[in-house]
Amino acid sequence: MAKNKLSNELEVNAPLNENLAATNDDSKSKKVDNKNKKPNFFSKLGSKFKEMFSELKKVTWPTWKVAATSLLTVLVVVLVFLVIVMGFDYLASWLLSLLTKASA
Repeated sequence: MAKNKLSNELEVNAPLNENLAATNDDSKSKKVDNKNKKPNFFSKLGSKFKEMFSELKKVTWPTWKVAATSLLTVLVVVLVFLVIVMGFDYLASWLLSLLTKASA
């Protein structure tokens, strides 16, 4: 008789346990859906701008003297390379003109 009473209790409680299991599965699937959902484009863009501005606050900008010195150095290097490239160009055109006069 104890076995019958125990089995009856199990049968009565079984549907309740199944319903609880089903509701737990539903809540888990909702959580999984939220994890797989991509964030909005505009929220991503906004977070990138926030990161950008926070990084710009950390920048130490050069003084005018340092910036002018760097500018002058760059201009001198560019002019030196300009003269070198123009020299090679002039030399190449002079050699080409000698070759074309000799063959004519």
